[in-house]
Amino acid sequence: MSGLTIKTNNHMRDLVCYEDLPERIKPDFDYLNQEETLTPRFVKYRGLYIDCYDMMRTDGSALSNWDGYCGDSYFSGTLVKFIYDDYGYEAVIVGTYYS
Repeated sequence: MSGLTIKTNNHMRDLVCYEDLPERIKPDFDYLNQEETLTPRFVKYRGLYIDCYDMMRTDGSALSNWDGYCGDSYFSGTLVKFIYDDYGYEAVIVGTYYS
């Protein structure tokens, strides 16, 4: 992935549970079981809700400073980096990449 550009404003964004999503958005995530609906895993980015658990891991790639990515096309996508506190993660930083 040479020539890769990453853009982020480094703002921490809160994670929200399925139960806290707007009702009109919930059908998009109907693949979750009851237990998963209580886990904070969604972030709102650019007007859309993203399931951070539905991303690919970045281990060993040019994006390894990030925790996950989701490709929008062959050349671009969305990135997340989890911010942890003493009890686990509390927020994410979201960015985009393209080449």
